[in-house]
Amino acid sequence: MFFTDNCAETPVGAFMGPDKRSWRCVEWCLNAPWFWVTVRQRNSQYSVTDCLMVSTPRDIEWLAHCGQASSDVEESQIVEIQLVSPPRLNRTSSWLMEPLDAVISGYSPDADRTVHLFRCRNGKLYGEEGVYDTSPQLKNCKVIFSASSDQPASP
Repeated sequence: MFFTDNCAETPVGAFMGPDKRSWRCVEWCLNAPWFWVTVRQRNSQYSVTDCLMVSTPRDIEWLAHCGQASSDVEESQIVEIQLVSPPRLNRTSSWLMEPLDAVISGYSPDADRTVHLFRCRNGKLYGEEGVYDTSPQLKNCKVIFSASSDQPASP
């Protein structure tokens, strides 16, 4: 979840429509990954490519299967997702932004809960707790997003 402060709000959103608001900056105060999602949105009058800052894999699933970022959008398609990961997750000294090949969810017997895996284009495989050297064994895997729509993703 992203936070905003009233002093950072700008009046630009009013030009975009009655339900729009805009901010000069938003705050991410969690030491957790988030996602930069590029979406193409269309209706009968226009087609536009927007970037959304998304906080959870569930939000990606919503966008991929049924959601539009705006009420006047008739069709929405995810073009690209980039994982924005904190140092504790990516094992470096800074935040990284990496394009994803897939987002996968499944039940982990080891963790005794549903987990999410993020497979980057560069071959790295992240989980919510860090980088995996080998793919963990998950049950009931579900592909939330795949950059390659012609072939199924696997962990």
